[in-house]
Amino acid sequence: EFGAVKMRHGLIIDKFQIFVNPMKKLPAFIVEKTNITDEMLRNYGTTLQSALPQIRKFIEGCVLVAHNARFDVGFLNAALKKLGYPALTNPVIDTLDLSKMIMPEVKAFSLGAIARRLNVNYDDEIAHRADYDAEVLSEVFNSMLNTLDVEYDIRVHKDIKKIEVKEFPVPALQDDDILVKVEGCGVCGTDVHEWRQDPFGIIPVTLG
Repeated sequence: EFGAVKMRHGLIIDKFQIFVNPMKKLPAFIVEKTNITDEMLRNYGTTLQSALPQIRKFIEGCVLVAHNARFDVGFLNAALKKLGYPALTNPVIDTLDLSKMIMPEVKAFSLGAIARRLNVNYDDEIAHRADYDAEVLSEVFNSMLNTLDVEYDIRVHKDIKKIEVKEFPVPALQDDDILVKVEGCGVCGTDVHEWRQDPFGIIPVTLG
């Protein structure tokens, strides 16, 4: 399953969810973990060949934000390579690395653990579904953006470099791209996320 949300000024403005049928029986542990069944994929799933163009269109021109992005983006790139597409060139922000950067005292860095740490509701009964995790991550990332602004005085991309973290992957944006824009009490921002930039800030898109 692929799930994503796009956000502008902290609000979800678009969603995308799709089942991809692997054309083989799902392992029991996947069914137990995600509650996705073979019947669901047979009835509602599409082929990888059909799904990838839709995914590429949804994330085009966006910054991807994911929790453990190496897995999500690596998985997508493997699928793209398999079908002859080029690898993703979207800038990527990994909230797993970001959480380690701004919450070094935390011992557990799963999406659920970080969500609870930031007082974001996380339902274990629904967790691990791509669309649900994407929405949770959008709230988590919005909270992180607020922390970057208030505690680290970070409002533009280049300022992330002020915080020393080994191997933290800084997204390839321009120095003057807006990362956090505060308007009153509002913050512009979003187990993958994306941002589409506009003149007023960044539109995040969350991928699961």
